[in-house]
Amino acid sequence: MKLKRFGVAVSLVLGLLIGLFCSPTYAAEILPPGSKLPEITLKGPNAPQVKAYLGVADEKQFSLAQVQAKLTLVEFFDVFCPVCQKNAPVLNRVYQLFKEDKNLGKDFKMIGIGIGTQPEDLPAYVKAFKVEFPLLTDPKKEVQKKVNLQNVPHTILLDRKGKILMSHAGFIGNFDAFVIEIRKHYKAQ
Repeated sequence: MKLKRFGVAVSLVLGLLIGLFCSPTYAAEILPPGSKLPEITLKGPNAPQVKAYLGVADEKQFSLAQVQAKLTLVEFFDVFCPVCQKNAPVLNRVYQLFKEDKNLGKDFKMIGIGIGTQPEDLPAYVKAFKVEFPLLTDPKKEVQKKVNLQNVPHTILLDRKGKILMSHAGFIGNFDAFVIEIRKHYKAQ
């Protein structure tokens, strides 16, 4: 009987801890709108088309501040995260919508940063979820530590100066509201 009670107590504590660390409300406080994203340095992309899309020179490393856009949407994800996988088609729609937009197409860029993702795991994710926007890896979780990110997926919208305009933790359940908010921030630029 004591063992059964102990098991129930442990389950409750674990459930509370998981709820705390997976809560979108809690996570959104980590990268709040209005704050400045810490300087993030990433390994430079190898593909010439990705370099051209982001507007970064032939560099071994680059920072998000170097991306040539008025607005940059950054998704922090993990290739093995089921919620990230569920979010991939939504972000593909966002990418397609703004890529085809005459105004936003030139001023809006998207990038995914795979937290804990090994470079060899990325091609299978790109193929499985038909991701067209650039995905880069953070295999040692340096970006995660720098921004104090607790969970994925987490999507932020940055202005040219690295100010966080929008922060969304978890699955993007309302595509239309998400897009409207991006457009609102674009008009304010």
